[in-house]
Amino acid sequence: MKLIVLLAAAVLQLVAVRGETLLMTYQVKVHTSEVTNAQTADNLSFNIVGADGESGFVYGARPEGESAFQQGDTDVVFINTIGIGRPRVLEVKIDGEDGWNVDEIYLGYCHSNLGFITIMDRAVWLDDFVQVEFPIPYDFEIYRVDVITSDIVTANSDAPLQFRIEGKEGSTDYVYVDNYANDMERASHNEFCFAAESVGKPTQLHMRLADSNDGWCIDSMQLSTTYDDLDCSAPSLVVAQRVWLDLPCEEIMYDGVTCTEELSVSVVTEPTRPITFHVTTVTSMTAYADTNDDISIRLTGENGVSSGWILLGRFQKGATDVFRVNVDDYIGEVMDISVKNGGSDGWCAESISIDDVLWVSDAWFDTPCDNDYGELSCYPSSVVFSRLD
Repeated sequence: MKLIVLLAAAVLQLVAVRGETLLMTYQVKVHTSEVTNAQTADNLSFNIVGADGESGFVYGARPEGESAFQQGDTDVVFINTIGIGRPRVLEVKIDGEDGWNVDEIYLGYCHSNLGFITIMDRAVWLDDFVQVEFPIPYDFEIYRVDVITSDIVTANSDAPLQFRIEGKEGSTDYVYVDNYANDMERASHNEFCFAAESVGKPTQLHMRLADSNDGWCIDSMQLSTTYDDLDCSAPSLVVAQRVWLDLPCEEIMYDGVTCTEELSVSVVTEPTRPITFHVTTVTSMTAYADTNDDISIRLTGENGVSSGWILLGRFQKGATDVFRVNVDDYIGEVMDISVKNGGSDGWCAESISIDDVLWVSDAWFDTPCDNDYGELSCYPSSVVFSRLD
């Protein structure tokens, strides 16, 4: 499968966009027919027309020495754009007279490698500078599942997953999800984003391993959906529980943690309000303890996870910094925190406390951990910590 990056002109305006206007990434996946001469040497361009605007036609950037849209090939086109609203129509244009036979077109979203919406699944010839419009099904949603992997031994997994969403208007089929090279490592945060048919407001999420016996232990899970909009940011389901997923659950000990072959959790729809935590960091006095990289945290509560990473800032050697962090009160009492260094300029924290509760003591955060840290431990990005007192 070939990847072709297409950047809409609107992306160039990103630095000037503020507020709630978001950069959106769509994927158009096309399969060139197997019939003779199905391939094309002409340029193909794609335009996504949304409820509030359109991406504008953009061309496939072919890697040097390679040709796209060859007979029997599948090509994935990434289109970045801003503020077009829910996609309604995909326009495909061929610039030339060397025809192209395409028999499958799909639309995906959120950098996902899976869960594409089917736009067209029958063979179509494009030729002679033609422009064709393909309606995009309106009855679909984008779902995002954020999961924190436990820090216990063998909690990690590289198994593919299957998700199913139940809603007030029906249920999706199981959607196969595989982040490929982005495996679920111990104490890490993983985001799974996929498209599926609309089922109304979600009521339940089901998750299981797909064709694998590589068990996985999770600490918390959260669902976000585009039920009302396309910002993929408002969590509608949160759950905090340590559980093993395995296929099958063998008759062995899972460190005292419950094992299930399918995890099913219900939606939380109660209204939320902001709650403030005070995060205090003390940067060590050791050499090179300061950093110019962005340090962020993520809070996991008894009922769920704060949406998104919370930027704290950059830190000077020996400095004590206090941050007011606002999250929705649905997360409940903080049970774990995740700390992430956004770059490769290591940071040494003497301590990290939340409302006078100590969570981290004498730790380096670096990516990769390839320096001499003396007697201190070094952690790469997205590490989960439990309270120390």
